[in-house]
Amino acid sequence: MTPAEAKLVGRLLHAQSVAKAVTIVVLDSGAECRVYEVASGQDMHAEFEHFTTSPAPRGEAKYAEFVYANEVVRIIDQGTGKVLFAV
Repeated sequence: MTPAEAKLVGRLLHAQSVAKAVTIVVLDSGAECRVYEVASGQDMHAEFEHFTTSPAPRGEAKYAEFVYANEVVRIIDQGTGKVLFAV
């Protein structure tokens, strides 16, 4: 994944979160994460951003998931089924 693709992943996840659209994120491991809300950051000297995601609506999540941008291979809008990003 290029740094530009990683930035696109961040913009898409944040836009979906602001729109309150549930997003499915598929990782390079094959795992899928359901994302309702997202917060991002980037560690000093890290090449890619990381995301802390909420897998349930606000107040209902019992845990958070942690994902690096370079692990994301597909982003899907759950409501429409539209693939928003794929590598």
